[in-house]
Parts: sequence; C-alpha cells; structure tokens
Amino acid sequence: MRGEYDINDKGWDPHGWEKWPISIYYGGPYNEQPVKIAGKTPAGRDTVWWVFFHYDFGGPDRNSPSTWYKDYHDSSGLYNDTIYAHVFPSGDKAVIQYWLFYPFNDWVNNHEGDWEHINVGVTSQDPATAKIEYVDYYFHHSVKRCTQPGVDFFVDDETHPVIFVGGYGMWTDWGATGKGHGSHGCYPVKGGWERVERREKIEDFHEYIDGSGEFLSYQTFDLKVIPNKDEIIYGEDPDLYWMRSNVPWGHRNVNSPGEEAEPYIKEEVGNSPPRTPTFHPGWNDEGTSGEHKEYS
Repeated sequence: MRGEYDINDKGWDPHGWEKWPISIYYGGPYNEQPVKIAGKTPAGRDTVWWVFFHYDFGGPDRNSPSTWYKDYHDSSGLYNDTIYAHVFPSGDKAVIQYWLFYPFNDWVNNHEGDWEHINVGVTSQDPATAKIEYVDYYFHHSVKRCTQPGVDFFVDDETHPVIFVGGYGMWTDWGATGKGHGSHGCYPVKGGWERVERREKIEDFHEYIDGSGEFLSYQTFDLKVIPNKDEIIYGEDPDLYWMRSNVPWGHRNVNSPGEEAEPYIKEEVGNSPPRTPTFHPGWNDEGTSGEHKEYS
C-alpha cells in the first residue's frame, strides 16, 4: 500500500493509520534509506512498512514546474538569499566550498530541490594572507578548474569568484529530445558549453549561458558557515540539525522533458532531488576526484 502524509507537530503513531500525519512514501526496499516499521494496516492487520522520508515543499500534489514557480513567487519574500560556506584543509592550504540551494530545477531534467557548489582553493589556512589559487566550477556531472583570474574566470572585489548560473540546455541523443531554461550549473564564463553531462551513456548534452541575468554581489547574501555533520551536537546546534538529515530535498521523482531517453540509457535522467550536502559525494572533495570528470 502506498501514500504520502505531511509531517506536523502532532507526531506519528506507526500503529494507528488514522493518526499518521507524517510525510512518507510507501515504496519498496529498492529505494534508498528506508526505515522499516512494524505497524497495522487500515484493516487492522499487522504488517511491515518501508517508510521513506523526504522534503516536499509544496506538498504531494504540487510536483511540476508550474506549481513550483507559483509557490516560489508566493514565498520568495520570506527568506534572505543565503550562501553556505564549508572549509576543509588541503595540506598546509585550505579549500572553501560554497553551497547554493535552489528550490527547484526546471531544465532537461526537472526535480524539486537543487544543491550546487563550487570549490575555492586558497594559498593558506590563515585568512589574513590567503589568496585564491584556483576555483573548481561544478556543473551537472562535470567540473572545470580555473587558475587565471581575469582570463578563465572573474573575481568580484578581488576576493570572491563570479559564478555564471546555467541557462538554456539542449539534449538530442538516444532517440529523445529535451530542453529547458532552469539549470543551476556553476560556470566560470558565459557562452556555449558542449557535453556538460559527462555520464557514460549521455553524449549530446549542451548548455548555453548568455550572461544577461542580474549580477548579485556576495555582499547581498547572508553567509552561514557549516561544519562537518559529526561536529554538530544535538541540543546545542538546532539550526544545523538539517545537515545530519540524509533525505532527499524534494519529491522523490517528477516528470522531465528528457525522460524519453531513459529506456535507452537504462537510468533516470535526473528526476530525483539531491540529498543534504554533507551526504553529497563532493563534500570535502577536491577538484576532479570522486564521481566528477574534468571538462575538456
């Protein structure tokens, strides 16, 4: 049996169906991170439930770009623009990861919730003397390392790298066509970028960034420094509890323009939301290691 229920302050009684106000998805054990619960069905029979927790900002019936745009418009004035910074050592140097959250992705692949990041490698662990040595720009399954300010990337106020947020994407491969305007890949310069989705079975995946969007200075954002998840102490850091939450940041799967290609590539095109940055393969990861490949 399947269904979705909203979390609220009444709690959750797994043995009483009529008291289940929690946002859960009944699926199968093939999904990630299920919680196995013994309880009763509506008919009163004992059974075992596979419970899947996830954020669902608009609710279970609002899982398309048209509803996301409306919900974002209605709530956009409630929160300040925020960037999250995480610092980790690299020998005697340091890397600053900047994490950016977007409420949804409306592109070749649609999904609710979208975490993006860049790495800024600096020459020292001393903030008073550190200078930018390189910037790793991540977009989709690719990364571009830039080392020449003013040549292959831009710097604002001589201290902060500029990000060109992804634009119009096109996919015409494997017998399917997808396109969209709402990507959030992090690029060092505007222009046309080819083969930005560097997965084994995806080749013809391009993106164009025209650079005409609004420029937002780092001074306009709230900055929050975030530690590793094992440094967060329950009872002392309530504003950081979300970093220990290994759940998807949105509805688990939505329709996408590029999903016609899924039978050809034998995998989903990216319709599922990301997880918390602390559980992302790029967390504390430098440059081109891990799942990312150098863009060339």
